[in-house]
Amino acid sequence: MTPKQDECLQFLEKWFAEHRHAPSFKEIARGLNVNSGSRVFALLDALQAQGLVHREPHKWRSLRLTRGPLPWRRVGNAARRLVGNATLGSLSGKALVTIDDLNDLTTALKDAE
Repeated sequence: MTPKQDECLQFLEKWFAEHRHAPSFKEIARGLNVNSGSRVFALLDALQAQGLVHREPHKWRSLRLTRGPLPWRRVGNAARRLVGNATLGSLSGKALVTIDDLNDLTTALKDAE
């Protein structure tokens, strides 16, 4: 996944959490600071090919997030946070890994099963 695709997916996750309906292409373009509708189309095509979103052809606002690999993405984020905190702790000589870090990782792993 490219950084721009990841940015697009994060934008979509946030949009759906806030609005409960699909954004238009113009709203996605504005949110990603992209000037071209074809760029948005290409990003959504790539995300659909990866199984992260689904769109109905010729249907307005039919975009939806799929369950696919999204739980594993949360696992990766939780693991990176845990490893990052552990690394910072070892550099500073302080324990920075918290129970919340471990709980986040455990919850993400259970959701991904």
